[in-house]
Amino acid sequence: MNDHKVEIGVETAGLSKIFPDLSLLELNLDEERGKDCPLSKWSKHALILLQGKLESYQFRRSKRYQNKLIKDQVPCHKVVEMFNSAFGHSNWSTEIISTEILSKEEGPNYSKDPIKGEEPGKDDTVISLTIEMTLRIKLKDGTYHDQTSQANVKNYTIKSQAFNNCRKIAYSNCLKESVFEFRRILLEHEDLLKKGLYMDHNVLVGYSGN
Repeated sequence: MNDHKVEIGVETAGLSKIFPDLSLLELNLDEERGKDCPLSKWSKHALILLQGKLESYQFRRSKRYQNKLIKDQVPCHKVVEMFNSAFGHSNWSTEIISTEILSKEEGPNYSKDPIKGEEPGKDDTVISLTIEMTLRIKLKDGTYHDQTSQANVKNYTIKSQAFNNCRKIAYSNCLKESVFEFRRILLEHEDLLKKGLYMDHNVLVGYSGN
């Protein structure tokens, strides 16, 4: 009997191959490993600690201000404190995956007062920017989440300053929103496990996080 080789995209009479060899596909399976899914008992425990710290902060703040906590009410420095406490100072890192300018507007500097003889010069303009950033927050065991957030600044007279400050705000927004996303990731992970919709095959039982 002659051996037949089935290639993707080529029809061969009498042969049907539903699941082709993964080596034939240009896939990087490791690239998605750990995305929005705890990879070890250590990271699962760390996310549980993070959830507890967030809920504690929410409770204290709601008692003080009598309102429900929203994302913008969590200061960036408080999020960093939560991460350091739950994960450990050296057990998490951030990486800017992408930065995109969504809008850029330049116009005359209307802060000049014509009554005082102040007229906008040829190069006397202000700039407003909106930036979208994707920030990767990665734990030491490989668990990670890519958070995309936006920021905008208005009426800056120096372009480089406008971009740098807008970038810093976008970075802060990513961190502030990611703390809520990590809670969602943990809750969804536990819910899927309870329902038996997938096996917890990614968990590395022996990983200690050290």
